[in-house]
Amino acid sequence: MSRNETRTVNIAKFRKFALELPEGPLREILLSEDSDEMPIETFLIKVPIWLRLSKLQRR
Repeated sequence: MSRNETRTVNIAKFRKFALELPEGPLREILLSEDSDEMPIETFLIKVPIWLRLSKLQRR
């Protein structure tokens, strides 16, 4: 893989999981993603935010 190729992560399972969540910010954010593919760098930035939102939502 060359340095110029963007590696991606498939987030289709995250989006499917979001359909089962109660109304809230995490569900809205996951379902608002434009595509089932996301650059790995973006994914690594967003995962901690999604986890924090999931903990807040459980309260």
